[in-house]
Amino acid sequence: NDISSALDKHKDVQNQLLQLQKELRSIETKKNVQKLISKASEKFYGLIGKTVNDREKDALKAKIKALEGENEQLSDRLGKAILEKERNGTKVFKAENDKEYYRQQMDNARTTSNRLRTENQELKTETKELKKELGKMKDLFNSEQLEALRHHFPNISKAMEEGKDLLKQITRSRGFGMGM
Repeated sequence: NDISSALDKHKDVQNQLLQLQKELRSIETKKNVQKLISKASEKFYGLIGKTVNDREKDALKAKIKALEGENEQLSDRLGKAILEKERNGTKVFKAENDKEYYRQQMDNARTTSNRLRTENQELKTETKELKKELGKMKDLFNSEQLEALRHHFPNISKAMEEGKDLLKQITRSRGFGMGM
């Protein structure tokens, strides 16, 4: 969204820049025509022995000054438009870099997530196998020892019970046992 708005703004600034350049050319042309008219009229009147009226000269000079002032304003606007275009170009570049950075971050997060899922599954499998082993070991202890385990190591005792249950399920699913 930031990229598209920056691109739109960039296009607007380019259009403004083209318009200002056209206006600048138009003013330059008007200024040159006024100067040519002024010189031609002086020569024409000089040929027939007359001089240009001072008021006409002053009016032409005032027009030239006004056109030069307008030309200067347009040049300033053109400079500002160029700066705006460069700023927008920088914003577009930054937005594209940010987009690439976040894409890489998402790729890294996906890779990490997949690796953690795999590790978690491996740990679940390993835990299940350990519980089975503990379930097998439960038969090796007498009731006093099992009670001591239950009292001092409740997690191990619980894992032994779960392991014993897992072993019963496996035996039943393979058709080896009749159940207990």
